Amino acid sequence: MGKDPWYLTVGKTPLERVRKLLSKLDSIRRTRERGSVVLDAEKELSYKYVGQVESIF
Repeated sequence: MGKDPWYLTVGKTPLERVRKLLSKLDSIRRTRERGSVVLDAEKELSYKYVGQVESIF
């Protein structure tokens, strides 16, 4: 977790970071459903976390 500046901009608390991640994953999902182009970086983020999030919920 450390002091990486990007990490600190995502949220100050674990709850804020989870909320931001879920919000971003939902945005990617909605973009795909509309048939719009999803950026490669967003695809990678989605592939990295969707399975983990699904297993939790």
